[in-house]
Amino acid sequence: MKQENHYRLNDSEELIGSSDTASLVFDRGGFLLTNQRMIKVDKSPFGATSSVHSINLENLDSVQTVAVKHISLVLFAFALLILLWDDRPIYGIVGFALLLIVYFLTRRKVIQLASANSTMWLNVSPMAHETIQELLFEIEQAKQRRLEGLQHATRSVPAGPMQRLTDLKALLDAGLIDGNEFAVRRKRILDEM
Repeated sequence: MKQENHYRLNDSEELIGSSDTASLVFDRGGFLLTNQRMIKVDKSPFGATSSVHSINLENLDSVQTVAVKHISLVLFAFALLILLWDDRPIYGIVGFALLLIVYFLTRRKVIQLASANSTMWLNVSPMAHETIQELLFEIEQAKQRRLEGLQHATRSVPAGPMQRLTDLKALLDAGLIDGNEFAVRRKRILDEM
């Protein structure tokens, strides 16, 4: 079942980068980096359904590159070597070598994005090392810009009358203004309500 609200970017959301064009990511799978979140689309092998996951950039706790290795192949190769060693050592050695080759060929690089609530893995195996590093840098930069934007937005919201009265009382308590100045400013705040 498609969740159409995830397929559209928010009004203030801008595309920074992606694994493909946005329309192809939603058709074939991949990821999009916007100024607000990382969006990953997993397509089913038969192409009938897809699932969309997203992590807001301000919630990211860590971003790192990880090499996913299939350790079960190494264990299987070691067991094969032990089993075949007595009867035919050459078969054990060849089997062990082949499984080790498969192990190194099937490794894949992923970028792990972790937040308190979820973890997302982006398959970046086909990308060059420099491209992966650039993507990591872009994710970190987008996160930093997002946090700065949110901090600026909270600072630019004017304080309400209750907050202004509380701040005024703190000034009086600290001895930075006298009682007359407090009364004048308090009256001005109350008159504005």
